Parts: sequence; structure tokens; C-alpha cells
Amino acid sequence: MKTLKELNEKAWYRLIKVIYIFLYLPSLLVLYLAYDAGKDYHWIHYPNTVKEALDDADFYKLSDDEKRQVLSILDSDFKNLPYDEQTKGIEDINKRHIPQKGILQDAREEMGEKYVYTEHYTRNVKKTIMFILIATLCYVLFMEIIRRAFYYVAIGKLFPKE
Repeated sequence: MKTLKELNEKAWYRLIKVIYIFLYLPSLLVLYLAYDAGKDYHWIHYPNTVKEALDDADFYKLSDDEKRQVLSILDSDFKNLPYDEQTKGIEDINKRHIPQKGILQDAREEMGEKYVYTEHYTRNVKKTIMFILIATLCYVLFMEIIRRAFYYVAIGKLFPKE
């Protein structure tokens, strides 16, 4: 066999072509992997003192339980208080005026020192798209190498004539 036309007349070759096409289905797995790979994880980054936490506007967005957890980590005296006194302290904090973002907080955030009180993921669209493009390109390149290797074995040429 010297041409693809002669090869296309064989039933086993047509079966191999169908199997080859089905081998592209695992490339859909790339979409699932990209969904997971496009997430950025944000670690907890607490302030150093209770005063810094109380001066941070994001602290007031937390639930009462999350505030209790942050204050227990920052202040061992607060941690040792009974639950009722902790709750009263949280209620007093909730009654305070929420501070506006000031010059110091803006400067701290520009330096990358934004406080993060809860662990969370954010979606990075650019990273997801790049992952999809690179993974798809690599998979298609791998499949083309398999195809060309088969042509070389069956016909004796990497790029056979029709």
C-alpha cells in the first residue's frame, strides 16, 4: 500500500479511524481540569493586633462566629472569656461605627498586605483560558504524532499522498 486511497479500502483501517476519532473524547476532560485549575486559593492573613482588626472595614463583614474566631486567635484573654462574655463583646463590636477605608489601609493593600479572614477561592479566567488552550494544543499534537506514526508504519511515509 502506497497511498491513503488504497488504505481507505480496507475495513480494518476504517475501524482504526473510528477508534482514533473516539480517542478525542478524553480531550473533554480538559474542560473539567481547567475548571479546577483556574481557581486561586487565598490563605488566611490575620492582622497582628485586635486594634488593627477593629480598624479594618472588612472585619465587620464577618459573621459573629467568624469574628469570635479571629478575636480568639488575636487575643488570648478573649479566648479565655466565657461564651456569654464573648458574645457581649461581639455585640459591642457590632454596635461600633464601621471605619471607612483610610490612607493607611489603602497603602497597606497596595503593598499586598490585605487582611484575609476566611479561606476562599476566586476564579481566574485568564488562567483557565490559557490552561484550556495549552492542554488542547498538547492533546491535538499528541494525537497527530500517533497518526503520523501509524502512516509511517502502514505506508512508509509520514505525509502520504491521497
